[in-house]
Amino acid sequence: MGNMLVEDMGLGVVAPFDASIAVMVLAGAIILVTWSENYGKTTHRSIGAQFSEALHAICAGVLTLGNARLGKVA
Repeated sequence: MGNMLVEDMGLGVVAPFDASIAVMVLAGAIILVTWSENYGKTTHRSIGAQFSEALHAICAGVLTLGNARLGKVA
């Protein structure tokens, strides 16, 4: 497709990138129209509690990664 745009149609070397923008916009429009968002279970926790839970999950992941790099994987 890119070769056809550049050589056969003579549109220049950036034509494949221009074409990809059109495809990306079309895909975005299709996703916007057809995607129904899944928000999961609704919780009534405060934003602070949610951030605290996220921080604990991040720290647990960092510790696991650190142990794996040190060869301490159980």
